Amino acid sequence: MFSTTRDGETHAIRGIDTRDILLGYIGASSALSTVLAIAITTGAI
Repeated sequence: MFSTTRDGETHAIRGIDTRDILLGYIGASSALSTVLAIAITTGAI
């Protein structure tokens, strides 16, 4: 259990990279845009 947690933390720390952050930001933005587009289309907003 400790090994899994430690591996998870190590992976998370190693995963912090400028490119990863940029791709994550772009992915979140496109996902948000899609959600807004669907909401507007369905008349939720």
